[in-house]
Amino acid sequence: MKKILLILIITLNVVLITSCSISSRSMVGSRVKELNESNDDEIANSTLQKILDAIVGEDEESIKDIFSKQALEEDENFDTEMKYIFDFFSGEVISYENYAGRIVSKKINYGAKIKDIKSFYEVETDEENYLVFIMEYTEDTDHPDNVGVYTLRIIKAEDKETEFTYWQDMAIPGIYMPEEETVAILSGFSCEINEEMNYGWVSNPTQCLANQNHYYYKG
Repeated sequence: MKKILLILIITLNVVLITSCSISSRSMVGSRVKELNESNDDEIANSTLQKILDAIVGEDEESIKDIFSKQALEEDENFDTEMKYIFDFFSGEVISYENYAGRIVSKKINYGAKIKDIKSFYEVETDEENYLVFIMEYTEDTDHPDNVGVYTLRIIKAEDKETEFTYWQDMAIPGIYMPEEETVAILSGFSCEINEEMNYGWVSNPTQCLANQNHYYYKG
């Protein structure tokens, strides 16, 4: 009888210890996840704030510093897009909040670690309401030039049905600028130069963009 009681006591202690151990690991894992998510939120919010400050102040160098070297290399039209967003965004920022859930992606590829944060915001100024999408690589151990903002899209909230789509469609290098705006900016800018300097005409706006000081796009 004593042996049976002893076995029951030992078994109960093992169960209690195992249960406490599992519970402890679960709490630690939950806390680590909470801290990681909190850190991701801080990084994303800090990036948004830097972007808004640079746009409102029309600070070209600060905008370029926020973007990754990779994005700047891939986007041949960055300077034009930057001038567009300075003109497009108006007013002083009153507030911002998450528009949709943040998406954090982590990959390990042959030992190389890659992490990106995709954020969606609603930004209110004293003149307009905007929706903002940011894709930022926060880690890329194999290609450090990829670290930084890769994509920035800012649209008026009223245009969300046509200009705020799936993130996979919006993840393009640089700053989003509608195609019609590209042609309008190139035409207006280059027309003046063409009249003054009497340079030739081209039919392709890409040629115009590649050499704005020499050609006028005739749309």
